[in-house]
Amino acid sequence: SWQCFFAFEQSGPTRAQNRNKQLTPDSIARDTDMTAQVWIIGGYGDVGRKLAGMLARDCRLSVVIAGRDGSKADAAAAASGPQIRGVGLDVTYADAEKLPPAAYVNLVEATPPDLVAALVSRGARMIESSATPTYLKALEYAVKERPGPGLLALNAGVSPGLTNVMAAALKRRF
Repeated sequence: SWQCFFAFEQSGPTRAQNRNKQLTPDSIARDTDMTAQVWIIGGYGDVGRKLAGMLARDCRLSVVIAGRDGSKADAAAAASGPQIRGVGLDVTYADAEKLPPAAYVNLVEATPPDLVAALVSRGARMIESSATPTYLKALEYAVKERPGPGLLALNAGVSPGLTNVMAAALKRRF
């Protein structure tokens, strides 16, 4: 059965409360308890939108869909649920110090290993969906070089257990 992998309580403003605000990573971090956030990096597509909806609805989490194009992120967030927010974030140039030490699901290989390591060293929990061995090794090496209180879970996209749980939950829902 589907279980919430992130055990947090939802907090922070809803889309209706943010209607007239320009959302940035900084503003979202200020408005929400950072430990209760799940950021989906590269969440424009079907997997990201469905994951965002499941986390917000089933786990009652504050979910942020982040991507290079803020308008695409906002559209994906709107399609995923009223409590989900979208924000423009180009991970190629992102500053880890300006991002919250939240939970992240990374759906793109454009995220620099140094950024992942910096986030994990600050206490972020990161689930990596890539199956590319060279990218995974680079992430593993970067995090080992910069230890901290966070967590990096590799191979989530190819992990039979997690993939099966997500597939079963999606089948029941849709």
